[in-house]
Amino acid sequence: MALPSPERRRSRPAGAWVGRVLVLAVCGLSVACGDAKPDPWLEALKAERLATTAPSGARLILDIENETDTAFSKPIRARVLRVFAFSGRAARERGLATVIRTARASGWRVDSRLEYPSDPYFGAKRLAVGGATLTIGHYQKVGSYRLSIKIEEGACPRVLCRT
Repeated sequence: MALPSPERRRSRPAGAWVGRVLVLAVCGLSVACGDAKPDPWLEALKAERLATTAPSGARLILDIENETDTAFSKPIRARVLRVFAFSGRAARERGLATVIRTARASGWRVDSRLEYPSDPYFGAKRLAVGGATLTIGHYQKVGSYRLSIKIEEGACPRVLCRT
């Protein structure tokens, strides 16, 4: 197998150098153009008291904030999702009661009619930017008791958001 000629060996690094410069230029432009205003939905959801509530005795294991966007032409709603782990069932039940009290105190309508004890609690509230929904889940996973709080952009169910 023949080695590349010296001219060809010299052209490869030059081509790689030009490619690196182009990548840096594109990255620089994307950062410079990143002066877009923050998503009003995400800001409204993050301003909610439930978005910062941390039940006592809980360990935060997941914290996700998504802006309104699209993926493959499908809309993605703005949301704030937080999941907490508790060492025992009683601690999780106290945390669940605290989260539900906090939600109601901050103006959320929470539906407490559960068909099964493991069903999530659903809620809704009208924010300045529109209707928002709430899901409070409680479950056990691999020896830890968990509690999830999801606040999401979306139309309020008629039962929970009265005009």
